[in-house]
Amino acid sequence: MTLTQSKPSSPLLTLQESLVTTNEAIVRERGKLKKLKNDWRKRSSTLKTEIDLLNKRTTIGDESRNYKKVSSLRQAVSKSEEENSKIELDLQELYNKETEFDEKYLDEKRKYEKELRILTSFENEYNKKMDEFLNKIKSVENDKNQLLLKKEKLINKKSKILNDIERIKKEINELKSNEIKFRENNREIRSNTRTQKFKVLSTDINRIEKELTNEYKKMLNDNSN
Repeated sequence: MTLTQSKPSSPLLTLQESLVTTNEAIVRERGKLKKLKNDWRKRSSTLKTEIDLLNKRTTIGDESRNYKKVSSLRQAVSKSEEENSKIELDLQELYNKETEFDEKYLDEKRKYEKELRILTSFENEYNKKMDEFLNKIKSVENDKNQLLLKKEKLINKKSKILNDIERIKKEINELKSNEIKFRENNREIRSNTRTQKFKVLSTDINRIEKELTNEYKKMLNDNSN
């Protein structure tokens, strides 16, 4: 829905409705007044005809009676003329009102069309700005999605690196542990070897000492003989 569509009612529309209603009333009143005017013309013509006939037929005997009737007819004609004048004034007033409403309608129409042009221009500018804004949002969302994708890749890469680091640390610890065990085993082996060598050497020394002692004793015996 556009800005101009969002307000179905307007001063011009209200004025149009008022003008239609007023025109309908004026048409009705004008019809009534025209009928009254036509009726007056017929009655006025009839009355004038009757007056003319009475004037032609008047005699000395019925002059008084006819005079009263003519006077009454003339009063009726005068009243009809007054009513006709009032009808003419009413018609002129209706015409003036219609003209006033037409001028007011045209004036309001010009104002409304001017406001509508301004509003349409604003709406076009608004739609243009909104399209630009939506395009920027779309571009930002695309950039955001790209960044999120890169972030996800970096997180996965980081996780892999951390796993590799943990694996390497574990391997290093295992190597250290194996190295320590290996060294300890070597020390133990060397220690055992030295101990065995020392025992063998001590046995040899004792044996040699014993042989030398025996040899010495033998020499002493031989000399004493």
